[in-house]
Amino acid sequence: MDKFVATLLFIVFCVFVFVTLFEGDVNDALDSKTKAAIEVIEGTNLQ
Repeated sequence: MDKFVATLLFIVFCVFVFVTLFEGDVNDALDSKTKAAIEVIEGTNLQ
């Protein structure tokens, strides 16, 4: 199971790198969504 999770994370990472390198507009959208998600998570952690 750990191997499956590690493989899944690796695939997600590769896709993210691909998007970062080749899809600037998509990356900007993902980046803003990621920042918003991080802010929500951090806000939840602070409470």
